[in-house]
Amino acid sequence: MYCPTVDEESLRNLVNMAVATSALPLVAFLYSVLVWVTYSVYVEIRWANPQYLKAILLRWIVLVSSWAAVAGAMALCGTCGETTISDDSRSRGCLIGTTLLLAVIYAGISAKLIMSTRKKEVVGVDTIPFYGSQSLKGKFMIVTGANNGIGFETTRQLAAQGATIAMLCRNPKRANKAMEDIIALQEDLHAKDPFKAGGIISRDQLLFVPLDLTDFDSIRKATKAVGQLLEQRSQTTQFPSCVDALICNAGLMMGTQSTTKDGLETMMQANHLGHFLLMKLMLDEGMLRTKGNGTSVSNEPSRVCILTSVTYLFAASASGFDFIDPYCSNGQRKYTLFGQYSMTKLANLLISKELAKRCNTGGASETETALAVFAVHPGIVRTNVTSNMNWYYRWLNKMFAWIIAALQKTPAEGAYSTVYTAAAPLAEIPFWKEGSFIINCREQTANDYVEGPSGSLDATRLWEWSEEQLSEGAKDVGEKKEQ
Repeated sequence: MYCPTVDEESLRNLVNMAVATSALPLVAFLYSVLVWVTYSVYVEIRWANPQYLKAILLRWIVLVSSWAAVAGAMALCGTCGETTISDDSRSRGCLIGTTLLLAVIYAGISAKLIMSTRKKEVVGVDTIPFYGSQSLKGKFMIVTGANNGIGFETTRQLAAQGATIAMLCRNPKRANKAMEDIIALQEDLHAKDPFKAGGIISRDQLLFVPLDLTDFDSIRKATKAVGQLLEQRSQTTQFPSCVDALICNAGLMMGTQSTTKDGLETMMQANHLGHFLLMKLMLDEGMLRTKGNGTSVSNEPSRVCILTSVTYLFAASASGFDFIDPYCSNGQRKYTLFGQYSMTKLANLLISKELAKRCNTGGASETETALAVFAVHPGIVRTNVTSNMNWYYRWLNKMFAWIIAALQKTPAEGAYSTVYTAAAPLAEIPFWKEGSFIINCREQTANDYVEGPSGSLDATRLWEWSEEQLSEGAKDVGEKKEQ
């Protein structure tokens, strides 16, 4: 049997062939490992989840098989010549042709595996939660922070299904620009695929209401403005004067500790207390429909969707919500970006549980109180939330943007779970009375603290504490004005 001589040229050919054939299989394998580690750290998947471990093993097998294919091709091409591979033109031609063939085959397999990893592990949702271009016609919904990121896409996707959206944003210019962009983007998507994208969005479906979550007075004014919109709506249409879905989407990540005009720590007020006040005012004013059994579309109660994050675990796994030093102001707890952010996200999750408990009696009669409540983790989404981070976080985010982007959902993908909880018929969501924790359009179990008796007690205590902060904040502002 002929055995080719292994010289420097042969080794170079082997390396080139291995690189050409195994490059994408290696990327597919490393990408799956990186996604597994990232999403396990963020507790979106379990470390020992057999589904993901099998996926990683499959990609490892493909990578190893590409190496084996290269070795086999080298031996095969060597038989085409009579001396060494490098000296024989037939061997060289065979080597080039075989390399191209193997590279194309393994590139195709790897590209499919990479897309599968992104779709199943990163995006996590098989299909877009779309129920028809007119399925939400007549629905009136509120989205805070609707001018960018997840809020922008949530607004677009809901409006594309026929809903009228009150966009509660801080900056009028950005809000108006967002409205124009939403309409233009939807027209473009509709032209490409009308069935998948939904209907054209008209200008009267998007309404701007100024809102600054770091200003309690602004929140009260926004609530009154929404009330006026509902009154006008009831006078000019046959639709009921209520908010069908309140989506508490806006949020901040502040690298530097700061205080609002109400005298409270900025992140806690913007992420939790501001939305708590907005939701409570709407409940008190009867803007949210709290009767219905959820089995009939015409008899559904209103929905409250509060965006949280799996980062809540950093706070929940320590000692739960910090009632001693919630603002990191008395020296008991040091202020850090992720530390305080996770505390606010824990507050979002706990308050959704308490809201569901207070507004659901467990029955199905029309005369009984009912409210659909969801705490939604949108996933790891690439938005402008980094704009208020410390400079080094922003620098790292910019330097490694191409890697980070591969691990993150787009804003459109990050909006899927929110849109699902706002648009799906409640008859299809069996857990709507529980203040359920939603990830990738599926109910998830929160950690033992949140689901256990300690979390239940702290949720009730948090509700009462939040009410106290609202009254104290107003009192402090009044005293400052008098001085």
